[in-house]
Amino acid sequence: MGLYFLGGESEITMTPNETVRVRRDANNGIAERARETEFTARIPFMCECRDQSCRGFARLQIDAYDVIATQPGWSIRGDAHGFRASVIENDTERTVIELAA
Repeated sequence: MGLYFLGGESEITMTPNETVRVRRDANNGIAERARETEFTARIPFMCECRDQSCRGFARLQIDAYDVIATQPGWSIRGDAHGFRASVIENDTERTVIELAA
């Protein structure tokens, strides 16, 4: 199973850690654009789970994302996992924070 890109037919196979890194890079780009446009509502960030087929989003304020993104080993999980957003410690899979839907 690989990571599918919207509008694309091809499949790219990545390790779970690569999947998390690619999604974090994408989320950093989303955050940068939100800051540039002074967007103030909850922003739909890509779920950073290790499941390459996941299409979930975590809706967070930019300041909350900035705190999470600065913590080594933390990633966000989105609505596909039953929460508006949750923060997971990657090494232990321990839930740090859950935000109800």
